[in-house]
Amino acid sequence: MLWISGVKQLGAATASLSFNFVPVFAALTAFAYGQTVTSLQLLGMLTVIAGLLLPRVSKKLQLRINGKAAATTS
Repeated sequence: MLWISGVKQLGAATASLSFNFVPVFAALTAFAYGQTVTSLQLLGMLTVIAGLLLPRVSKKLQLRINGKAAATTS
């Protein structure tokens, strides 16, 4: 029920991005309960986070570059 409510409020595209964090939260919950987190799990968490951040960072950089190019040609 919470997932459906979140999709309605955020939209499908944004909600699907947060779905990729499920393994990250699972590993963090396991760590909180005293289980060991392996280096492979840490690598997986970093891969997920990097995969979600890279498109946002590249989009901001593109906007910055396009904005500077438009300002110099005007």
